Amino acid sequence: MDRETPSAPRLKSRRWSAALLVPCAALLVYCESRQAPEQAAPKAPPFRIATSASASPPRPSASFSLTDFRPLLTAPELASVATLLENGAPEAAARELDAWLAKSPPALEQRFRYDFLLARLHEQGGQLAAALIAYGRVGGADSPLTNYARAGEARMLLALGRPKDALARLATLPDDAPVSRLKWPVLAEAARKVGDRATAIGAYSRSLAATPPGADKADGELAFANLLLSGPASAEHEAEALQALDLARRIQDEMSASRQTLAAAKADEERALAALAEPARNAHRTRDAAGMLDHVHALLDAREFDQAEQAAGEALAALSEAERKATTGCELQFSLGKARASRRNYARAGDAFEALLADCSDQDLRARAEFMAGKAAASAGDHMLAVKRFAALEQEAPKNSLADDARLYGALSYLELGVEARFTELLSSLPDDYPDGDMVVEGTFRLALRRLDKQDWAGAARVLERVLDNKYSTGARAADFAGRERYFHARALAATGETERPLAEYEALIKDLPLSYYMLCAYSALAQVDHARAEAALNSALTAVASGPIVVTNRAEFSGLGFTRALELFGVGDLDDGARELDALGLGETARPELLWGLSKLYADAGSVKLSHAAARRALSASPSSWPADAWLDAWKLAYPAPYHEIVEREAKRTALNPALIYAIMREESAFDPDAESPADAYGLMQLIVPTAKTMARPLGLPFDRNSLKRPNVNVALGASVLAKYASAFPEDPLLAIPAYNAGPLNPKKWLHERPNADFDIWVELIPYVETRRYMKRVLSSRAAYAFLYQREAFAEFATLPAKIQ
Repeated sequence: MDRETPSAPRLKSRRWSAALLVPCAALLVYCESRQAPEQAAPKAPPFRIATSASASPPRPSASFSLTDFRPLLTAPELASVATLLENGAPEAAARELDAWLAKSPPALEQRFRYDFLLARLHEQGGQLAAALIAYGRVGGADSPLTNYARAGEARMLLALGRPKDALARLATLPDDAPVSRLKWPVLAEAARKVGDRATAIGAYSRSLAATPPGADKADGELAFANLLLSGPASAEHEAEALQALDLARRIQDEMSASRQTLAAAKADEERALAALAEPARNAHRTRDAAGMLDHVHALLDAREFDQAEQAAGEALAALSEAERKATTGCELQFSLGKARASRRNYARAGDAFEALLADCSDQDLRARAEFMAGKAAASAGDHMLAVKRFAALEQEAPKNSLADDARLYGALSYLELGVEARFTELLSSLPDDYPDGDMVVEGTFRLALRRLDKQDWAGAARVLERVLDNKYSTGARAADFAGRERYFHARALAATGETERPLAEYEALIKDLPLSYYMLCAYSALAQVDHARAEAALNSALTAVASGPIVVTNRAEFSGLGFTRALELFGVGDLDDGARELDALGLGETARPELLWGLSKLYADAGSVKLSHAAARRALSASPSSWPADAWLDAWKLAYPAPYHEIVEREAKRTALNPALIYAIMREESAFDPDAESPADAYGLMQLIVPTAKTMARPLGLPFDRNSLKRPNVNVALGASVLAKYASAFPEDPLLAIPAYNAGPLNPKKWLHERPNADFDIWVELIPYVETRRYMKRVLSSRAAYAFLYQREAFAEFATLPAKIQ
């Protein structure tokens, strides 16, 4: 059954500076407009704004029209500028834009946009004096981008060695608007250079408060620590040294920081200690228990499990017996166990959790430890100990949110021990004992799955009937869970000889859950019995989609200058600052699907596939009930974009793969972020590790280093080669290339050997790795969606799943 596996890879994207966002946006816009599939020619989804009685009347200078929004670099007359950017020549792009402006000056009221774009191009190309002049033209006039241009002027003045002039320009900027994020770091450095330590210290504090955790913040903290340590000896200096010490230690907790930054922070820690008087130095020589716990948590979050185990062990060794039994000591003990479990040292992890249970009285922490101890024992194969720990949790904390989890995992351990009667007893009573538990549906499905695997169809149907109306089954669920109980209930009924009821349920699933995994299962099952009826159900679902545009209801925020600034920033490719303007309005993280669709289109028009896809994917998961027809066809294409079209088509042809599968893998692996990195050191669009890439690269004459794997043409070529190799390893079941891509080819071969000729849908449910099982479903769903959106004539092939695994 399920074993403890790492969660799906967390991706950490390189943070682009504002100066670097322009070419990235322009390149993507240009590539998509040039490379889009013929049947998916770029077309603005017909979004429109509806008037709302609660909304303020739009101001003429701040009207909002998604359909009218067009970034500058998508204009045909600037195609040559976009081409130069695509080729990595921002300096030449700036010259080209400058020449175009001289020949075809835009209307006076639009000139600020072109000047701002020109300034950014000059800045990126290293032409600081020219950038200063262009920013100055915008900053000296009244436009939505005036303050952003003045911030750019200050940046250029500082870089040109004119800190006093930079300070004068910064004095014109507000302190509390989104643009102030650009003000504080420049102010801090300029003030430092002119010797105004007080202003610099205040500016660093403001800058760091507005900077999210990450490598950029660590670099800012390092500069701040160096400033604090550079002060003259005084009564305040010891306080500043303590502040620098805290900063240096915080930097060392930021695992995304560069090695150089981490090394400098370690040196600053020693400098700060040396600046303290001896009593203070002795008191702060090592971190206190809370500080060590923060450090261990940071290491765990960064998946540095070896270091986390060592740090937690050292911290516990330094504590007294009483301190180990206090809250922080108990949390350190829990973290020690978690680190060991993450290293798959399950026996020693269990020892750590057992030690916590012997010493600590906090009920919630004890429940967590008992649960983790049970999981560790099960992962180590000691299922007798596992059931003991899970039972102890239920007995000691029956109201804890983990109690029903313990029931489920205890039952699974009994099944591993071969005590099926106890497995059945525990899961059969789960809905009665924990009526509100969030594991009731999962536990009941596991019980039904056991019957399905034995082809006890009537028994499986009876079990599933208990949870068909459960709130966790009928409510919003991830796409790879939605409809699971409904589908297998219908499947079981059909296997018992019932006819109309299961077929009607298959039809309902096709209508209710468009292009989801269990919709594909339902379509396949229905088509196997009555292909015409399956096609009719699909066509009925499509014709039921309401016609007309997706409406983004007008809101008061759309009528303000903040929204206007966001649109203008998107228009010149400054996605970073545009998104911050939306955040300041409370729009950036809204869960309202209609607004997310609008934001997705804005990002798409501004040239960011990554951001557009993220917003659309979130919107679609919030309201997945509309099939991609009419306006929804364009909306779904935002959630399932097809960038890098020429590259994908070329590699699909070379490897005899369908582009739909390549795009599906790309979508699930990196969410279209070419700079994506995983904690397992996998890189790029298709998340390749260097050793695997190296094997594929040699025959193709391609590079395989970390930076090369972030280039789409290299990454897609190598990823497609890997995928094709895995597909060829399963000639009878080429879809097994999907779990092979996630878990390696040996595991699917093992699972195939264990269950030959099994029903495909049940075989997928019995994939023992949680991550791989869910990955298989998501990729099959995405593959079908890409076929529907871009290869409609071949959709039936992709919608029909195999009946058996060969």
